[in-house]
Amino acid sequence: MIKVTINNQVYHPSNMIDLEHLINDSKHLDFMEIWIEGIGDSSLCLMTNKEKAFLMYLRHSGDCGFSSRNSVANSDKYCDFKLSNGQIDSYPENWTVDKELGFESLKEYFRTGERDTKISWEYDG
Repeated sequence: MIKVTINNQVYHPSNMIDLEHLINDSKHLDFMEIWIEGIGDSSLCLMTNKEKAFLMYLRHSGDCGFSSRNSVANSDKYCDFKLSNGQIDSYPENWTVDKELGFESLKEYFRTGERDTKISWEYDG
């Protein structure tokens, strides 16, 4: 069973329409931490702020995984993201993508169980 966690609230969408409703109902939030788990051993995390998204793909539990990259963004500027536990993490802007692209990538993972090919990924190991 696929589990979607949005800011510590757990949901079990059975199809893409359910997932899209969950996303649309939460898009107004300034910060989001979304995890999708239960597609094989892998999982995908999407963190958003008002404009940007940061993604992390894990192949299995304990994996150092892959994170999003953006070759046209500034590597000297940092973007803040608020985790569901209240912690603020900062990532270089060139690790972030447009928020809408992040949501599309989340839906692609839900559909296929794979990293979205429209995102540049870097292995974090």
